[in-house]
Amino acid sequence: MPIFTINNSKLAVMNEEKTRGLSVEFPRDMGLGELLDRIEELKAAVIKSMEEERKKEEEAKKTPVEEVKS
Repeated sequence: MPIFTINNSKLAVMNEEKTRGLSVEFPRDMGLGELLDRIEELKAAVIKSMEEERKKEEEAKKTPVEEVKS
């Protein structure tokens, strides 16, 4: 289903440093409960993504870097 911004409201969420954020578009007729459920789903997805990123960084630190011999 396409989203048309003329009929939607937009919610922007930024971190404290204002370096990262996301925006959520939702229909103006969406109920508050539906909106809160959608935000909770997005929050869970962001937390999961952050945890995966941290794991990748930790793995990269644990993996020894092979030196290139020339």
